Amino acid sequence: MFQNSLKKYTVNRKGKYLSPKLEICTVADIYTLYVLNAGIPYEEFWNQDILFLESVYFNKMTFNRWENNPKER
Repeated sequence: MFQNSLKKYTVNRKGKYLSPKLEICTVADIYTLYVLNAGIPYEEFWNQDILFLESVYFNKMTFNRWENNPKER
């Protein structure tokens, strides 16, 4: 389920890519998202609280969006 959601993408009428809707069902899905996708160290994944990991993931994704913004800074 999780891999299929990542592989799918949608394009709106303006030609912009929209984020896929992810279905996270197992610990393996969360591990894939946080460790393999976001680059959070696996030691942190197994030893930190899930709320902390969610905030790190959110901040990492926000920074990546800002960094990839084509506007001049």
